[in-house]
Amino acid sequence: MRTQRGTIDPNWRIYQKMIDAAFQSYTDGRSSSVVPLATALIELGVAEELAVPVQYNFSAETEKYAAQKDTLEEVWKSLFRKNNYAWEELKEAYDCWGIGTSVQYLHFERSVQKQDNATMDGLYDLTFNTQYLVKNDILADRFDYRNFYPDNRGYDFEEDIDCIAIQIMSFEEFQSLRDNPAWKNVEYVTPMNYLDGSLVTPSKEEKGMNGKFVQLKHYWNRQKDMYRVVANGQQIVRSHPVMTYRRGEKCLPFVMRQL
Repeated sequence: MRTQRGTIDPNWRIYQKMIDAAFQSYTDGRSSSVVPLATALIELGVAEELAVPVQYNFSAETEKYAAQKDTLEEVWKSLFRKNNYAWEELKEAYDCWGIGTSVQYLHFERSVQKQDNATMDGLYDLTFNTQYLVKNDILADRFDYRNFYPDNRGYDFEEDIDCIAIQIMSFEEFQSLRDNPAWKNVEYVTPMNYLDGSLVTPSKEEKGMNGKFVQLKHYWNRQKDMYRVVANGQQIVRSHPVMTYRRGEKCLPFVMRQL
């Protein structure tokens, strides 16, 4: 995957500069009220696209799962508002119009939260009982196209066997995964720092960041039924079978859209 991208990755800064088309005024007094063509076309395309809302349709393969389909659809509508997925759609639209390809990560996550509930026995006896709250979420995240490596052996992404995605997560958020049973070895991971040049091609958002972070390398292989996450290139922090399906078969949990 990285071999195929070898001629492209070193030039991401050039491509991003063309997309951003940062305005620079003339120093000799000439009029400079000109909108760069690339920026104008991208903004026009994104505006036209957002004028037509994206529709998410849920369907059950058989009548047996109709009730589950209705439940998941209501959960999705709630999460769409709660997690502000409209903002993710906007960033995805800019990706597609700016570079020609956008990547969306669709996945299911289960989290467990520890909670101590108070109870009163009599007038003054206060006790706490520990309970664990289980929360199931349907998540849709935009992945930075520069950090996504699909299988280069296929021509149709739906038929690809494996893929790699690199994610940057703040160290504080990563540490919160200690109580999640799907993750392991979290306490053994040493963070990296934005200011020490650890990111070779930082995005616009990452350029202005400081503090500690963890680089997560996700790997999916639907043929081997394997999903694995490696933190900072050293520690395996998650490993289990693939959790996404398409028409009853294991699939890669991404949607790629090309302009």
